[in-house]
Amino acid sequence: MRTRMKTMKLIGLLTIIASLGIAGLARAHDAWLQSNTPRIAVGDMVYVDAMFGNHLNGHRSYQIVGKWLMDSSFFKLYSPNGEVKDIPITDFIDVGTDELKNFTPPYLDKNGHFVYSFAPSQRGLYILEGVLDTVVSHGGATRAVKCTKVMVGAVGSTMGKNDMPAFSGYQRQLNQDLEIIPLKDPTNLRVGDTLPVRVLFKGEPLVAGMGNPLEDVPRLSVVPRGRNIGPFPNEVYDPPIVDGLSQFTFTEANYHLLVVHHHTMEAGVHPTTGQLYEQSAYAAALTVIVKPANK
Repeated sequence: MRTRMKTMKLIGLLTIIASLGIAGLARAHDAWLQSNTPRIAVGDMVYVDAMFGNHLNGHRSYQIVGKWLMDSSFFKLYSPNGEVKDIPITDFIDVGTDELKNFTPPYLDKNGHFVYSFAPSQRGLYILEGVLDTVVSHGGATRAVKCTKVMVGAVGSTMGKNDMPAFSGYQRQLNQDLEIIPLKDPTNLRVGDTLPVRVLFKGEPLVAGMGNPLEDVPRLSVVPRGRNIGPFPNEVYDPPIVDGLSQFTFTEANYHLLVVHHHTMEAGVHPTTGQLYEQSAYAAALTVIVKPANK
């Protein structure tokens, strides 16, 4: 009996250690898309940056490092009329540099990011989606699935574009493994506005313990560009997610990155590469641009 109890305690301890390891990984690198504008006139150009965030501070300051792993990703553009277009990775322009560092072994330092551009042909809401799905070796073989989206509203003219009524279509579910769905038009946000969101994990509202019984209450992290929001969790910038719902009130005009992390003990074989993995780390990202308050 004592031997069995010791074995059970050891299994529990190993499970906790594994969970702590993947918890640290889950708040590691982030991948996100950000547009140069939240609203634009039909026919004008929209530029979208594919960014890859750091792990040195748990991704708490919007910094970037390295490049999006394009070979492990797919991108789609959703148009207001319901059309869905697959975007080849060759349509993204590399605006960075790659430099071989003289280490042992040699290390390829990848700097910069990728840019995609398009011209809206009709009025309405456009959604650009990106999903990065790969296996990494940090803390054991882990499948890392990073899901992101950005929304841009196209109007008939730049005149009065910010006074236009709210767009529809922002609640469209893209069936991402982990997904942030805004419950308010995110293309015309101002300081003082509150953005409610719904967070889904494999189509169901995200709650604590989904795939990992040791996980704490999930949180939505909101990172303004250029601001270090400090250790996780921050009671202001990391509001809790309750029954899949959360919200945040913006206090500054800036880019804002909304991120959710969720880790599970799911193991398996990667469907594309065939690599074995022992656990899974999911991330969802949504970027918004917040304008100054109306005067």
